Amino acid sequence: MFTLACANVPSASAEATIQEGRLAASGPLVYDPKTNLTWQRCALGQRWSPSGERCDGEPARITFDEAKTLESKGWRVPTLDELMSIVMKDRMPTIDSQAFPDTFPVYFWATDNRDRSSAWYVLFENGRSNHYFPPRTNRDAVRFVRTGPWTKDAGPRPPGHSRKP
Repeated sequence: MFTLACANVPSASAEATIQEGRLAASGPLVYDPKTNLTWQRCALGQRWSPSGERCDGEPARITFDEAKTLESKGWRVPTLDELMSIVMKDRMPTIDSQAFPDTFPVYFWATDNRDRSSAWYVLFENGRSNHYFPPRTNRDAVRFVRTGPWTKDAGPRPPGHSRKP
């Protein structure tokens, strides 16, 4: 089971600039000032390892409806356009591996840009996306997003990202 937990993020001095100055990573989160979105650095089910600067474990494979039920406190399944905004067509895999380390070559859930109940997927292995015709029951990964920069006052972390005790 994945739950939300409150925690502070590292200070701004701990930020690293990635993807040619576009993405700012701070611990388990990445902020994109171009789109004004804050992303999970690791897929749901993985855990951020600050000592190794990486994502440990494997992504949880959940259905689209399960992913939608985990949306909370502003964290949500990204739209297709949002998820495609972190695709980098000039490399394979097509994701910034410094900003989003240990991204598995699996499908990641996205919603339709207009109809948030409609399911799409993106495969970062090659940058392709496609619409799911009905099988919302496929088990895929998810990387939650929220609008706006992350601050320590922004509320809980994304689902599945509590601090280790």
